Amino acid sequence: MAKASDLHNELDMLHADLRKTSESRRDATRTEQAPPKDNAPAAKALGGKVECEEQLRELGKMLSEHMESVEDFLKEHQLASTLAAFVLGVAVGRSMVRA
Repeated sequence: MAKASDLHNELDMLHADLRKTSESRRDATRTEQAPPKDNAPAAKALGGKVECEEQLRELGKMLSEHMESVEDFLKEHQLASTLAAFVLGVAVGRSMVRA
């Protein structure tokens, strides 16, 4: 079973790669010429894309913070977590049989 520190290190490396990719895309977007004024829908789409990327970055940060708290909870309540996973597995298994 993988150690939590190994998982954290892998997540950190993935976050770093994601940041590099996002920064390179952002730099490429900045170097593009601004769309002409008569092309207002394209300008809105470009602005929406940048805004969407910002929101995704913020969401990624929030999820990584919550992931750490979930991992801590699972470490503290191992038995309850295992039982919950088992019950969920049984419920999903029964619903798959019925479908």
